[in-house]
Amino acid sequence: MFDKVIQDLDIECHYEKTQVKLKSYSGHQISTKGEVALPCEYKRNVFHVKFHVVEIEAPPVLSVETCKEMGLRARKLSLQQHDIPERPTDLDQSILDEYPDLFHGLGCLPGEHTITLDPSVPPVNHPARKVPLSLKEKFKGEPDRMEKAGVIVRQTEPTEPSSYGTEHEKSISSSTPRNAE
Repeated sequence: MFDKVIQDLDIECHYEKTQVKLKSYSGHQISTKGEVALPCEYKRNVFHVKFHVVEIEAPPVLSVETCKEMGLRARKLSLQQHDIPERPTDLDQSILDEYPDLFHGLGCLPGEHTITLDPSVPPVNHPARKVPLSLKEKFKGEPDRMEKAGVIVRQTEPTEPSSYGTEHEKSISSSTPRNAE
């Protein structure tokens, strides 16, 4: 919970020191001012919930345990495993045979295309997602394969800094195409 939220609520409380270390989704450590127990009401029941008070602007987050204790609706996800055949089935093979031009190469469209970005929309930079351990071997050679196919280009020197947090007025069409270097 952001310290300013407590100030805006005009709640008088004292932070207890904590040894808990918080990390963001991107792996950066978030410094805490301490923790505080605040009364939270839901369906006429009052719960005393512990919040970690942080120095950065962030929305209050309830843990799964707190949500269960308060009787909040929990999202239940189920995974279904489907066996994907190694070789195409007869139906798949007939489609591949009938339309071979659609299932060859990268799927690049012919001609030149221009994409213009709206300068009033701020760019967003999301952290890379972690690859599950079970898929690491499969993904290990993927960058080399993509480089050989001409999809990506290996960088040997620093690239232009991310535009995260700055105004972005360039359009993609004004930048130099990768294959023109």
